Amino acid sequence: MKKLLLMASAALCCLTAFYSCDEKDNAVINHDSTATLYPENADNSIKPGDDFYNHCVGSWIQNTNYSNPANNYEGYLFTQLNDKWMEMSQNVSSDDMALLQEHMLGIGTSNQTDIEATDDALARIKAAKSTEELWQLMGKFYTEGYQMPFKLITLAKGGTMKLAVLPTKDLEIESTINKNSHDVSEDEQDDNDDYNEWSDGDWTNWNDYDYDHNYWEELVRSGRLAELVEPIVSQRTTRGFAPEKWPMLVGVSKGLGVDPDKVYVITEDFYEVASEELKIKSVDELEALQFLDKDELAEIISKYIYDSRLLCDAELMKQAEEKAGEELTGDNVLSSVSEYLKYYICKILADNLCKPEMRTLGQQYVAELKQAFKERIAANEWISEASKQVAIEKVNAMAVNIAYPDWIEEGLPNFSQTQTLFQDVLEIRRANCRLAMQQLDMPVDQGSFHSATAYFIQLTEFNAYYAPMFNSMNILPCWFMDDLLMKPNAPLAETYALMMVFGHEMTHGFDTNGAQWDKLGDKNTIWTFEADAAEFARRAKLLQDYYSTVEIMPGTFANGEKTLPENIADLGGTEIAFQAFTNKLKSMGISGEELRQQQRNFFVALANLWRAKYNEDHIMTALSSDEHSLDKERINCVVANIDAWYDLFDVKPGDKLYRSPEERVHIW
Repeated sequence: MKKLLLMASAALCCLTAFYSCDEKDNAVINHDSTATLYPENADNSIKPGDDFYNHCVGSWIQNTNYSNPANNYEGYLFTQLNDKWMEMSQNVSSDDMALLQEHMLGIGTSNQTDIEATDDALARIKAAKSTEELWQLMGKFYTEGYQMPFKLITLAKGGTMKLAVLPTKDLEIESTINKNSHDVSEDEQDDNDDYNEWSDGDWTNWNDYDYDHNYWEELVRSGRLAELVEPIVSQRTTRGFAPEKWPMLVGVSKGLGVDPDKVYVITEDFYEVASEELKIKSVDELEALQFLDKDELAEIISKYIYDSRLLCDAELMKQAEEKAGEELTGDNVLSSVSEYLKYYICKILADNLCKPEMRTLGQQYVAELKQAFKERIAANEWISEASKQVAIEKVNAMAVNIAYPDWIEEGLPNFSQTQTLFQDVLEIRRANCRLAMQQLDMPVDQGSFHSATAYFIQLTEFNAYYAPMFNSMNILPCWFMDDLLMKPNAPLAETYALMMVFGHEMTHGFDTNGAQWDKLGDKNTIWTFEADAAEFARRAKLLQDYYSTVEIMPGTFANGEKTLPENIADLGGTEIAFQAFTNKLKSMGISGEELRQQQRNFFVALANLWRAKYNEDHIMTALSSDEHSLDKERINCVVANIDAWYDLFDVKPGDKLYRSPEERVHIW
């Protein structure tokens, strides 16, 4: 279990908690409304209109040292808070973790009941009279917890959750002890390995899995994954008929007990994009199974049964260990099924590290942001009324996933009735299958977070993201964990400055990529008229060109094209949060100079949240690998396009950041 804790802890980032809304309101009233926030961080020798970022945080940058001499970046938000979270994460423990460890402590001896279960499975394979029966049996075995040549994930189509089929990786159990198989020729594998014919090596290494996970998440964030699925059944006037290409998956669907009309398969294009990074098999290998005769297919399915049988057949296990030169342990078995445990581990971490009020308070803030966003859309002068209505409907439908989902108990493994490692492994896989089945036909706004925590994200990441394929904004627990929000007298300006992150993710639903997806999470543009799309593209190009003129250091300029979606989200998120903050202040009866000072504090707080010290090495790395602008530009280039900022900080022509009203870019 120590290994599991280390795996979970390695991904953990920043944790803290919000106060209640009433406490926040009182904090603003009690706070000195004439004071400027963070005066100790400011460099007042720099005019706000010349360099707002350094005006707000210049002294902090000068007085801050890198925590490690080898560092080239020291950021307030992403360095200090991350360290605090990592420290907290080391102390995570729970009875559930202890129970899991109890089952994974050792392999144990041969268990006759378990052997009889695999004997029965093998007998059912032998008794099948046709390939069609074997296809259905594959689906049935998957529900029983045996690994098969495919795996299931859930994606959104038409506003509800559907199943997507991917080819499986290697034989899970034996591949954990056959770590050197990638150094063995194919001929040697054929001669020496009766049960691992399709093995590629140690894909179960946690670092490899984490790398795969990051790539999965990027596919989700971009919507690319949803673009690369197609139904296995074509829709006809009367009933869905199976295309000749996928009769096997129709049979598998029947074995799963699922209408094949609700099952999708990843297309070939997906593997051109992702097969190398994800270390998964080509869809061609899945399709090839359909052309095997009955005996050949039975042999393949039997290999998967034998792989699980290793856990209860002492002789088979001994043979596998001798070939690999390594013992099979509970820890590496746990590693082999770690992808199925992701939902379960997220549940355990949420139980230990997340407070229920996170979601309640987060939903309240997001409701304010949604209202502010809809007000801005309604007041927008360049969008047609028809497109405005579509955009507002998308905001209303946008799922807001905060901290953790309402857990589906059927998706959590139940070890109360399991007595052996073999039974544990089958239960872990069964729970993953049950989770997918429970999500089937679930509305996307309910199912998206379950899908995310089961396959694509970790609750412990320092992250927030928008997923166009679900029309969901996902705010992970770390964003409720800023020390600023824990101080009894924290000004509301700081809270709403942090809410820019929420507004940022909301705006991603309407950036150059997000605008191509509708409220249901399908690939349909939000633009009712071509003129709306053209004007959006024109304004986006203006913002792109503006960033590209910004000289980051002598002779080096920002990449406005690469960072465009993030820049749109930064600008939109800031304006949404600022409007929500202003609405809040006015609802509290704050007006006049007190209102203006609080509004100034919003922008000062925003700059301080993004304060960071970095050198040329970091700049060059970020320009080549990061789709976000650098911290300084995420402040200066945003405020330079916000009219209210000019008035609040008396920015005039001649100031370095000054842009004339007609030059300022307004999108959302």
